Amino acid sequence: MKKRRFLIPLLAFLCLLCAVFLISCREKHVHKLIYRGALEPTCTTEGRLPHWFCRRCEACFSDEHAENEIADPSSVILPFATHPLDENDYCAICDWKKGTEGLVYTPDESEAAYLVSGIGSARGDIVVSNRYNGLQVVGVSDSAFRGCRELTSLTLPDTVTRIGSSAFEDSSLQSIDIPESVTEIGHSAFRGSALASLHLPSRVIRVRDYAFLHCAALESITVAPGNTVYHSAGNCLVETRTGTLVQGCKSSVIPDDGSVTVIGWGAFAGTALAAVRIPAAVTGMEGSAFAGCTVLHTVAFDPDSALRRISDSAFEGCTALRTVSIPAAVQHIGRHAFQDCNALAELRFAPGGRLSSLGSMAFRDCDSLTAVALPEGLTDLYGWEFYGCDALRSIAIPATVTVIGWNSFAKCPALEQLTVAPGNTVYHEAGNCIIRTADKRLAVGCKSSVIPDDGSVTSIGIGAFEGSGLTAIDIPADVTHILDMAFSYCEGLAAVRFADGSKLSSIGGAAFSRCTALTSITLPAGVTAIYGNAFGQCTALLAVFFEAPRGWQVFDRSVMPATPVPIPVPANELAYRSVAATYLTVTYRSYDWKRS
Repeated sequence: MKKRRFLIPLLAFLCLLCAVFLISCREKHVHKLIYRGALEPTCTTEGRLPHWFCRRCEACFSDEHAENEIADPSSVILPFATHPLDENDYCAICDWKKGTEGLVYTPDESEAAYLVSGIGSARGDIVVSNRYNGLQVVGVSDSAFRGCRELTSLTLPDTVTRIGSSAFEDSSLQSIDIPESVTEIGHSAFRGSALASLHLPSRVIRVRDYAFLHCAALESITVAPGNTVYHSAGNCLVETRTGTLVQGCKSSVIPDDGSVTVIGWGAFAGTALAAVRIPAAVTGMEGSAFAGCTVLHTVAFDPDSALRRISDSAFEGCTALRTVSIPAAVQHIGRHAFQDCNALAELRFAPGGRLSSLGSMAFRDCDSLTAVALPEGLTDLYGWEFYGCDALRSIAIPATVTVIGWNSFAKCPALEQLTVAPGNTVYHEAGNCIIRTADKRLAVGCKSSVIPDDGSVTSIGIGAFEGSGLTAIDIPADVTHILDMAFSYCEGLAAVRFADGSKLSSIGGAAFSRCTALTSITLPAGVTAIYGNAFGQCTALLAVFFEAPRGWQVFDRSVMPATPVPIPVPANELAYRSVAATYLTVTYRSYDWKRS
């Protein structure tokens, strides 16, 4: 009982002590005040009344002694100003041009300025403001309007210095007002856009690669006087120091005053250019210079052209181009240079020319070419040059050619005449076959080929007849090897006959693949190797006769480089021609066959 009487007063005393302590702590709080001066509101920023602000408790006071707290801190904020704007929506008081509402702005890396970065809810003809949240708008961000189909025109303020990479790529932008403040236009900035005209200000010193690539609607190019890096002439944008034509358009006329010596990478690619004359002073042409100019029907080189090289893909996909005359100074025609020029029907080479090599696929899929006489001086065909030229009927090889690569004339189903000029030390022609003389290899065949049976051919080369219009072939006894893809894609080949006493020992991979008209074949007794897919997708092949059916094994190529386990093929099964056909075309189609 005495203890309880003692505890109650003690607890009361402790509670009183805590209360006094808390009150004393509150009284000891010292405000750490900073003065916030008055700010006049502008058209882009809110204003502020003068007040003192406590950093510790975030209270606002109207006096420096923190005696008069402002109950509603938001009352010190003043709303945006509503200054009068002139006829151009410009506020002279704030130095602010009103922009289209709904645009998206983001801070730049310094966070001291803004970039316009997206169309947001804006549409059509757009004006970009020079200020946002009180800070300058200094650029168009990378990919800001990429793929935007709601954009028609754009006006940029004179605070913008850079247009970012892919900023308007593949957009519907038709016109843009680029201010004098801009110094750089980024990579692919306007690529594939609907831009109709380009005016480059005097301060632009860098136009990045592909900035105006594939602008099919572009028809006017000008540069402001005083630009130290670029100038314009004939609706061409030219880098003055190097003489490089950087960008052309549908109405370009390349200057013939010597100011242009190089046509730059993709300079006219994808434009609506219909005809072009390349002046004598042009000595260089970079990749894809005119690629994808689908309405370009005429290319004229100056008779005194100094052009030394037609670059890779230079005229690729120029589907309206009808004739080409290669100047005498040209030494090399690059890879894919005229690929997919479907209307190209006439290819001429200047007499006495210096052309020495053709790049692979240089004239691939030129479906209207019917005859080609390659010029003297040409030494190298690296492969695939005339692949897929459906209408090509004749090819003349000069005496100077020393290399004919794989598939140079493959998939030319109309090809029926092959000639090699007398005096060629590497190749000769016989029976409409081009034969490499030293090793007796048939390099190129055609629909009318008759393989010589005089011993001058002992092997049929890789892809020699690939995709030809051949319907039947007699293979002489001296042929020992048929190499990979030799007759592949000969879809009309219905008969393959081996001479009595055939010395054939091997049939290469895919050698007869996709010979869909072939119904039967007899394999000579000397054959000891048949490589994978030799008869793949020969869908009509129902009978295969092995003159030597014993000792065959197949090896699964898919396990390589591990050593494949041989699978014996019973001779009694191969004796059935239909079974043998099934094994070769289906069951063991991709396997290598070996006979011991």
